[in-house]
Amino acid sequence: MPTRSPATHLKRRIRTEMAMEITQMHSQWMFPNDPAESIDSDGDGVGDNADAFPLNPYETVDSDGDGVGDNGDAFPNDETETGDMDGDGVGNNADAFPSNPLETQDSDGDGFGDNSDAFPNDPSETVDSDGDGVGDNGDAFPYDSTETVDSDSDGVGDNADVFPDDPSESSDSDGDGFGDNEDAFPNLQSEWKDTDGDGVGDNNDKFPMNPDESKDSDLDGVGDNSDYRPYDSEVQTKEDLESFPLFPVMGAIVVCLGGLFVLQTMLNKGSKKPRRRTRIQDDEYDYHEEYDEDYQYEEE
Repeated sequence: MPTRSPATHLKRRIRTEMAMEITQMHSQWMFPNDPAESIDSDGDGVGDNADAFPLNPYETVDSDGDGVGDNGDAFPNDETETGDMDGDGVGNNADAFPSNPLETQDSDGDGFGDNSDAFPNDPSETVDSDGDGVGDNGDAFPYDSTETVDSDSDGVGDNADVFPDDPSESSDSDGDGFGDNEDAFPNLQSEWKDTDGDGVGDNNDKFPMNPDESKDSDLDGVGDNSDYRPYDSEVQTKEDLESFPLFPVMGAIVVCLGGLFVLQTMLNKGSKKPRRRTRIQDDEYDYHEEYDEDYQYEEE
């Protein structure tokens, strides 16, 4: 370090003394009636003794003692706050969003301010797009207010899913308890299965295992399609008809016809009235109808 010459020291001492004299003269002029003040280093009109910031002409008081003058302190009476960057009335230290005037607090710490957080106390949720009370993250249908859960993950919400625990079914159009996908007759409540695939449900199909038959009109165990005479339980094939015994049938017919003939004859006989003859002249007689049981002859 270079040594200063005696002349240099002298010059510095002279300047210091002159400054002190000037300051003393200035102070006496500034505070002539205030024995407590003598110096105003920053020239702000407040003596250094009373000035909390004697070297800062813009500040004189620090009401909350936080080291920031009242003029520059947004919260002069709050020692924990000094600035309010976004001007929302909440100090930067307490403001979770110091640069966002719309937000100040994040109760659940999820990074979304309480004012815009639909679930301010649930860190797993922030938005409820469909307004159903269930957050989008937990809502299987975030844009459908009628649905929130899809238990079987089939894409149909539980509220609309008739089979909420069956991923293969969701609707039952005919209400028969069988899902439309499984039900061969989704719009017919009385049927749901067609084992032989003939278009006739098993419940109404007399031959549910035979795709060629579904009816048996004469209940002979042979389907109408293959039954030679579907309404005659005695005949199923043409051969049955040809081998059917005709003589007993013909005999029965003859007996029936004979009986009818005898009956008709008896009826006709019973309906005839006996006649009475009356002699008119010799060897001439007049016959009259009578109801008597025996013939009677009268001569005149």
